[in-house]
Amino acid sequence: MKNVKSIARKEAEAVIKIKAEKKYMNSNNALQALTPTRPTGNDYLSCIAFSTTTNEDPNGTPMAYGGQQVKEMKCLQPFQANDPDFDLRLFAPIGKRLQPVSCKSRWRINREFARIDPVINQAVTNPDFPISLAENCPVICRMVRVIPKIASGTETEVSPADDLFQDTYGRAIGVDNSDFTEAEMLAYRINKRKYQVIEDKNFILRPPLTLQYQSALSPNGVPFYTPLVSNTNGNCEKYMTTYDMLTTKKNGSVFTQTHQY
Repeated sequence: MKNVKSIARKEAEAVIKIKAEKKYMNSNNALQALTPTRPTGNDYLSCIAFSTTTNEDPNGTPMAYGGQQVKEMKCLQPFQANDPDFDLRLFAPIGKRLQPVSCKSRWRINREFARIDPVINQAVTNPDFPISLAENCPVICRMVRVIPKIASGTETEVSPADDLFQDTYGRAIGVDNSDFTEAEMLAYRINKRKYQVIEDKNFILRPPLTLQYQSALSPNGVPFYTPLVSNTNGNCEKYMTTYDMLTTKKNGSVFTQTHQY
């Protein structure tokens, strides 16, 4: 009898999957032209973080990573029946159970240009080159995609800014640690005690267009600057497509009451 009920349930779920109406989610499409945290002082490390849902911790406090709030992708936020766009109201879910099927994100990571301003107004023996000159160097990027290992009914807490990596002794460490530099970012492994690693990859972005100015004098003796653009490089940007699972297990479901994810 037990096997019969199990078979009947599986057949019913299979029928539901076939008959269920597929709808789009109201994800955050405004995540464009974002800038990582800028290096300060002798720190050559910049970073930016995203969450497939919201950026809040269990207490409802927005989480930060590397000096700025985690960007919310809101991939599980459904449309509302009262959406201002009447066409999008069709995607409002019926009922409280949602079964995510696909979550695809397209990424464009690029360097726009490096600007070198003229700072030398007179001949000097040892010129002080502007900091922006360093923007012409290659940038090494590390893209990490993880899922927190938070089991149901447990009180395990994670804070990627403090525990995403492990140092040489296996201790948790993150970008917010004062001793964390670009060397640690490249060498330290992911803290698999607290995170399941989906992807961990490195790539290099080459120098972009370089904008600099050449000083000159007009026929009547008025000084002016002529912009010069050089160093065209097609390797200054990278395109990627990633896929994420939004439930704890494949073909899992989520339930909503407030319709906010």
